[in-house]
Amino acid sequence: MNRPFSFLLIAMAVMMILSLITGGAGNTLGLLIVLGGIGFGAYYLEARFNGITKFGAFINYLHARNFLSQRKFQQALEHLDKSLEQNPNLEPARTLRSAVLLAMGKPGGAIEGIDDLLRQNPRDVNLYKARIAMHIAQEKYGSVVMDANQLINIDPSIPEAYLFRAYARHRLEQYDLALPDYQQFLSRVPGHAPALVSMGEVYFHLGDIENALQAYSDALESMPDFGPAYSNRGFLLAAYGDLVGGMADAEQGVTYAPNEPGVYYNRGCIYIMRGDYEKAFADFHHALEIKPNYQHAIAGTAITHYLAGNRSQAQQIWQELTQTEERFADFAWVKERFGWTGNLLEAAETLVKMDSSPH
Repeated sequence: MNRPFSFLLIAMAVMMILSLITGGAGNTLGLLIVLGGIGFGAYYLEARFNGITKFGAFINYLHARNFLSQRKFQQALEHLDKSLEQNPNLEPARTLRSAVLLAMGKPGGAIEGIDDLLRQNPRDVNLYKARIAMHIAQEKYGSVVMDANQLINIDPSIPEAYLFRAYARHRLEQYDLALPDYQQFLSRVPGHAPALVSMGEVYFHLGDIENALQAYSDALESMPDFGPAYSNRGFLLAAYGDLVGGMADAEQGVTYAPNEPGVYYNRGCIYIMRGDYEKAFADFHHALEIKPNYQHAIAGTAITHYLAGNRSQAQQIWQELTQTEERFADFAWVKERFGWTGNLLEAAETLVKMDSSPH
């Protein structure tokens, strides 16, 4: 069992938040424009009475919004910088600049601007949501938890606060804490397929296979073409004895989510269970083409080499994994992390022992 579909959760969660902020725009551009529009009317009135210099800042701000509507982020950023040079106190420009930096893949610079605004507006929930998105982009999950806690303290009815905290705790492998947060979110937003899939992953890591399968089935009832739900359910069905049903679900996962590396990893594992090592190799290779350094696919490749009789190559790959993540030398961690059963688990145990033995 793999965890890449948590990234789908957060992508869809961000889209949901954008929709809430923009009243249905549901896209990054909508968030940028709305963030830039915070205080827009008030500043326009102020600008009319503050002479040419501040009005010049306002004009540059308007130019930036125009470039942003065309997705010309660099030009928008240049005009925002000019605007802030002319009036460092123009909050809408500072907020929009942070959002543009995030859109350009520069969350560090974006966070600085949001931090400044939060010092001035410590209870602005939209600013916290924006900063959480930036923390996620930097994989600062502890910071996500802290900001989600702040959101809940400000307004415990905000559903996405629980989703973000669940996601961060999930990524931190705090599964017992992530589960109630997913449940809280789903009690407020029933049938949210990505959240259901991620909750299924948490149930799986907690050893509750029955509820994991139910969560995947619930996700498919809500979203019948959601590939990750098929793929994860297929892996579990196959791992616990239903190879035919598991492969059927895994194929659906590939059909509906062909650009997700996890669907190929899951199907590759089922191919191993069936003894079809060439197809397993092909699926793991495909997963790595989509996501280089994807540890699940690398580990699957090592397992396949071992079972196919290429013991030295399997051991070499496993040693490289251990150098990257030392917990690959801990069989208990490997067993919990990957959820392998049968021949996959036996091969993993042997590889861990081989890696820990004197060379």
